[in-house]
Amino acid sequence: MSRIIKSMSLSFATIRDNLEKGIMVYPEWQRKTPAWNLEQKQEFIDTIFSGYSGIIPPILIGSDSDPTAVEWGDNPSIIRISDGKQRIDTIQSFIDNKFRIWASSKKEYVNKKFNELSLGVRDVLLHFTFDAKVLIGFSLAEEKLIFRRLQNGTVLRPAEKRRSFNGILPDYINKLSIHPLFTDKINGNKKAIAAFTNAHGSHEDTCSQVYVFIYDDIGGRRTFNTSTRYIDRMYRFFETSESTLVHTIPPIINRIFDYIYSAFSEFHPLTKLSKLDVIILSMVLYTLFKKYNIEKYKKQFCDIFMDLINEPSEEARLYRSHRDVSNPGTKEKMFQVMMMRTLCIENFPAERDPLRKFTEDMKSQIIRRDQGICQLCLQPIQKEEEYAFHHYIYWILGGATIVDNGRLVHKECHTELHKNDYKREVFVPLIEK
Repeated sequence: MSRIIKSMSLSFATIRDNLEKGIMVYPEWQRKTPAWNLEQKQEFIDTIFSGYSGIIPPILIGSDSDPTAVEWGDNPSIIRISDGKQRIDTIQSFIDNKFRIWASSKKEYVNKKFNELSLGVRDVLLHFTFDAKVLIGFSLAEEKLIFRRLQNGTVLRPAEKRRSFNGILPDYINKLSIHPLFTDKINGNKKAIAAFTNAHGSHEDTCSQVYVFIYDDIGGRRTFNTSTRYIDRMYRFFETSESTLVHTIPPIINRIFDYIYSAFSEFHPLTKLSKLDVIILSMVLYTLFKKYNIEKYKKQFCDIFMDLINEPSEEARLYRSHRDVSNPGTKEKMFQVMMMRTLCIENFPAERDPLRKFTEDMKSQIIRRDQGICQLCLQPIQKEEEYAFHHYIYWILGGATIVDNGRLVHKECHTELHKNDYKREVFVPLIEK
C-alpha cells in the first residue's frame, strides 16, 4: 500500500471512546509518565476555552488502512496516536477534576475545576475537536522517526525520546528498567533499593548510562562519558548495526543489578540508592566481574559503600558531596574510590598484571594526555628526569598497566604518595575483619 497523509477532525469524546474500546492505542514510544507541569496543563485548557484552539498543533495518528473511509468500529486496523498524548491526557485530567484553571482571559473560568463550570462550558471541552494528520501505510520505523523529529525543541526527556529509536536496544533497556532493584519494595518499605522514581524515564536512563559504559569498555576505551548526546549516538549505531554486542550486554547488566539488589536487600535493606549510586556501583561491579568471583564479598561490598556515605573521613565527605553531580570527572573519581576500597578487602583475590612497568609507548601517550602536568600536585613538570608514572589503581591491588590507569606525576610526589602504602586501615578503616 502506498503511503498517504490525510487530514481529518476528531473530537475528544471520539478519541476517548475509541481508546476505551481498544480501537485507538498509544504506541510504546509515547511518554509513560506525564511530561507537562501544572502550569502547562492549565494554559492548554484555557487556550481551548479562550477560543485560541486554532493554534493547537494537529495530533498525529497512524494506521495501516484509511480510517476516514470506514466507520470506526469497522476499521480492521488498530489506530496509533503517535503524537498528541499530553494534550488528550490533559483534557481527561481536567475533566476528572484533578486541577483548576488559575488564570484565564475569561473571569468566569478562573479558579474553577471542571465540575464547577456550567454545562455549556463543559460541553465545549467534551466536544472539543482536534485537527489530525493521518499517516496511512507508513511503517512503524517511519512513524518513530517522525515522532522523534517532532520532539526536537520540546520538553521530552532523553530517555523518553530514546523509546522511539528502532532496533532491539530500547526493548532491552525497558526490560532492565523494571528489574526488582527499581521496583521491589522490601519489607514493607515505601521505596525500592533504588529509591528514585521513574519520572521521565529515569530508570531507563540509568540503564542506558550503565550500558554505554560497558559498551565503551568492551570497545577498548573507558571514557565515563554518559552524556545524552553520547548515549544517543550509541542508540543510533544499534538502529542499523548487526553487532551482537546489543544482545551481549543486557545479561551482564542484569547480573550486576541482581548483585546490587541481593547484597543490599540482605545486608542493608533500608538503603536508598540514588541514580548516581546505582550507576557507580554498576561500573565497579562490571569491572570486578571481569576478573574476580566476588559472590562471597557481598557484605563487605555493601559495608564499603555505607562507609562512604556515613563515615567522617575526607574521602567519604568528597564522595557524598558528588552523589548528585553527574559528569564524567565525578563518575571517574567515585569509581576509583569504590574500586580502591573493594580491592583492599582482606583476602580479596586481587590478580596482578604481569606487566609491572609502563612501556615507552604508554609513557608517551600518558605524557601527551596529561600535557606534562603532575596529576598529584597539578604543577608542570619542568624536566624529563622528574617524570614518574603512577598506577591510579595500584598495581599491587590489581590495577592494570595500561594507559587508562596511568598518571604522569613528579618523582618526588610519587615517593610521598607511597610512603604509607598498603596499610589497610588507610583505605578501609571501618571494614569488619
